[in-house]
Amino acid sequence: MELLFQIVAGVPSGREAELGNIGLGDACRTAAREGIWLIYREMLASRPTEALAENARYVLDRIELDRDRFDSIVGAWLETAATDP
Repeated sequence: MELLFQIVAGVPSGREAELGNIGLGDACRTAAREGIWLIYREMLASRPTEALAENARYVLDRIELDRDRFDSIVGAWLETAATDP
């Protein structure tokens, strides 16, 4: 999940830009959206304090276009985790 975050958070290097690949970061985020529910599943299956959950949340924050859905799911997840023993 850490590597996926690095991929979706990245921007093309100067060399990539010179080669005309200025949309590389957007293309990576678009590709990652194809598996968005898998990333949500990984986040929801983990406690918020776990690195996997934290990285999944960071990935989702970068690729989720529906901010209301992201806020609702993350908010409910954090609330539930706070009340779990």
